[in-house]
Amino acid sequence: MSVTELQLQAQGGRSDPAQAVEARSQWRLVWRRLRRDKAAVASAAVILIMAALALAAPAFAALTGHGPAQQFPDTGLSATGAPAGPGAQFWLGADELGRDLLVRLLYGARISLFVGVVTTVIGTVLGVGAGLAAGYFGGWIDTALSRLVDAVLAFPYLVLALALAAVLGPSLPVVIGVISFFAWSGIARVVRGQAISLRERDYIEAAKSLGAGPLRIMFTEILPNLAGPVLVLATLSIPSAIIFEATLSFLGLGVQPPAPSWGNILAGAQNYYSVAWWYLVFPALALLITTLAFNLLGDGIRDALDPGAERLLGRAGARRRRSAQRRPRSLRRRLSRPRRCPVPAPASERQPVPVAAPAPVPVSAPAPVPVAAPAPVPVAAPAPVPAAARDSGATIARGRPPSQPAPAAVARQEPWRARLARSLRGGRTVLAFAVRRTLSGLVVLWVVTLGTFLLFFTRPAISVARSMAGKEPTASQLRQITRQLGLNQPIPLQYWHFTGRLVHGNLGYSYVTGEPVTTILAQDLPRTASLVAGGVVLWLAGGISVGVLSATRARSLFDRVATVGVLAGLSMPTFVLGQLLLWGVFLPLNKHGFTWIQDGYVSPTESLTGWIGHMILPWITLATVSAAVYSRLSRSSLLETLGEDYIRTARAKGLAEHRVVLGHAMRSALTPVVSQLGIDVGTLLGGVVVVETVFGIGGIGQDSVEAIDQGNLPLIIGFVLAAAVFVIVANILVDIAYTLLDPRVRLS
Repeated sequence: MSVTELQLQAQGGRSDPAQAVEARSQWRLVWRRLRRDKAAVASAAVILIMAALALAAPAFAALTGHGPAQQFPDTGLSATGAPAGPGAQFWLGADELGRDLLVRLLYGARISLFVGVVTTVIGTVLGVGAGLAAGYFGGWIDTALSRLVDAVLAFPYLVLALALAAVLGPSLPVVIGVISFFAWSGIARVVRGQAISLRERDYIEAAKSLGAGPLRIMFTEILPNLAGPVLVLATLSIPSAIIFEATLSFLGLGVQPPAPSWGNILAGAQNYYSVAWWYLVFPALALLITTLAFNLLGDGIRDALDPGAERLLGRAGARRRRSAQRRPRSLRRRLSRPRRCPVPAPASERQPVPVAAPAPVPVSAPAPVPVAAPAPVPVAAPAPVPAAARDSGATIARGRPPSQPAPAAVARQEPWRARLARSLRGGRTVLAFAVRRTLSGLVVLWVVTLGTFLLFFTRPAISVARSMAGKEPTASQLRQITRQLGLNQPIPLQYWHFTGRLVHGNLGYSYVTGEPVTTILAQDLPRTASLVAGGVVLWLAGGISVGVLSATRARSLFDRVATVGVLAGLSMPTFVLGQLLLWGVFLPLNKHGFTWIQDGYVSPTESLTGWIGHMILPWITLATVSAAVYSRLSRSSLLETLGEDYIRTARAKGLAEHRVVLGHAMRSALTPVVSQLGIDVGTLLGGVVVVETVFGIGGIGQDSVEAIDQGNLPLIIGFVLAAAVFVIVANILVDIAYTLLDPRVRLS
């Protein structure tokens, strides 16, 4: 064999592995990781099966001979008028009108999947476009779009749905429009942040030097690098849209009967779950399985695209295993150490430490001048160390007397009020911050009032009067409303009178009961406040506790069970959970004579135990979904915090693990939780509306839903404005709460 042949063979041998490595592109590696995720593969199979069943709905209708709106009162209802149960004629039972529940569920799946996919596509296109423009161009474009995204995320989605349903009427296009309006904002925020990072890369500068324009750079250079995060967000947006549509249809604001939707099917089951369990359980399972499958698939795609998350968990698990292996030795070493700080021996008993003399430096200078030896410095006896300091494991810095603790110890011993006062930097900073946030809140409130006025009052005067007067008003009522509100005047003058009435606290009158809207809101406020306060306390306590336990026991059995529970909670609509609690908890307990847990509302002034018994199930319903979000957020934040340098320093000092987690890591880890709490205020109001409707609490949310059916527009306007005030005040309080958790955050 010649030398040339040997060289060619060597080059070929070197090229084969290179070609094999180059063949594994990023997407091929992602697909390889995704195929190994059994939960993601099973979820994809469930989604495909559900889509196939939805497409085959007409075939099932032909097979059974039951149309989606066809009623069978003879065979679908019992002699007492109750729905017929599952059997040969109705495979999954019938509803209250004798319609086939299986056929209606399959047709409802078509609507739910259609709404989820269409709204996700619209939201993704709008979000990617807005995020790319804001992140690439920056400047005033970035500022304007960022403020718009913040306003959309903070606005209660059900409030907008209530307003649009009152003006345009409930329908499927209204549902698609409302969901698309809120779907784009989260995607736009993520894309904007990634675009800001990518626009500084070298290949972007190279594309600019070659003459590429902004559109070419955004859509051919930046957008392909954002395909992974956008795909994950789009996958996770579909179950949110399905739950959103089901919630609106449940409240009567979405798809209207007789067209089947999972939401209005469950709304019909609300009065029959005690005698027809299948009417509630089968639609709830269809909704839960579908949303859980999409959430598991999105979670699997995210893990496949970001293997660094696995390494983070692996480090946490490895650290836990190493600490468990070293525990006996560390315990023996800790027990063998004295619990007191070592006291230095007197000066007379200390042995001199030999210090090597420096090497002589030859200098051509005169003879060295003798220097007198320094006088011995008397060493004072150390001050006694308090027992609390000895037991805490804190160390004393060199050069500082033991009576003066280290700055970190001072920060730990300092009460939270002193920390807050120190972080606020004086009364002037507090006052300036309060004035600035109040002014910005007033600006947002003005924008809300302007939008409310334009939505409700920029129509022909007769249409506005009909909306304000309720259903079937008389001619005299229409003339009276037109005269009182000045609907025949120019639009700017009408808005001036509208703001004047709001400033004086005049929200109008309910044309159903004749009561002032402020009186109705004041009567409903204690009920809604009771629900909100208990739900927030329960979801924060439960969500943060589960998140902390999962982070400190990463990759353990508890962590995996908690992860599955979190995904199930995210996939469970609030109204479905409330109905299942009524069916699975309230009814069995009352049948066995345990009547403490009830629906409805009792004031705490009448009976404190009765108030708790009536509110315990609504609190659990409101808190479960949000607790799942905060559990996942606190877990990821705490895992990241536990890898910081100051946490390793605290462990090196010998502090117990629970003190490291609770005393050092928790404060930094809770900062994202507080930020999310400010964003979730709007979602909280949406949950309040649903929970009050399910349990018949009779608060502001339930009265607003009833106002849609009654055509009581003044009450809807009052609820929109009250919700805006609640969101603004809550976000100001959240901003102030930052300083309690992170001293690095200043109000200035």
